Amino acid sequence: MLVVVTRRILLIENENAIRELTQLCLETEAGWEMLTTASSYEAIVKNETEQLFVCDQDLSVKL
Repeated sequence: MLVVVTRRILLIENENAIRELTQLCLETEAGWEMLTTASSYEAIVKNETEQLFVCDQDLSVKL
């Protein structure tokens, strides 16, 4: 029996340029299937139709 595993990531990023660059790199270099949204609200809506694991990492937090 052949099992096909889809490697998918839901990327949540409000900055369009960062979102597009990250998507491009992860698709072309790592082979991931990307779903993208600009907000957490959009991610919640998208999660209603997709079975996703979501990691929302805010990189702007200063230590």
